[in-house]
Amino acid sequence: MPAPCPAPSRTCWTQTIGDDQPGSIYGKPVAWINTSPRGAAAAHDSLRAVLGYAHADIAEAACVHISVTAAMLDSAGLIADGPTRDRIADGPTRDRIVEALTVLTERVRNGLGTEIDPVRNR
Repeated sequence: MPAPCPAPSRTCWTQTIGDDQPGSIYGKPVAWINTSPRGAAAAHDSLRAVLGYAHADIAEAACVHISVTAAMLDSAGLIADGPTRDRIADGPTRDRIVEALTVLTERVRNGLGTEIDPVRNR
């Protein structure tokens, strides 16, 4: 028999996944930026499955892959690698990020996610 879920984890899970909870992601638009240099397909498939179980609205156009390694970061954790910064700042990657933010913004404006608690979800 599996061990019971600790109360704080159970509360977090219920508030995130529970349909009747103000902080729930039920029906809200979600997306992610994948920075794994290996793609992390299995991790993103799992994330997609969990978000599906939670009935989140996955904004496919907003999901972006930008390969970043630790060697590309400076001591502050910012991307210091010139070619990677250029790829993000110019061209298709930048356009995809702008498109992603536009998609998410429009979905929120059209009523999805309008019940977000501004204190808990800054």
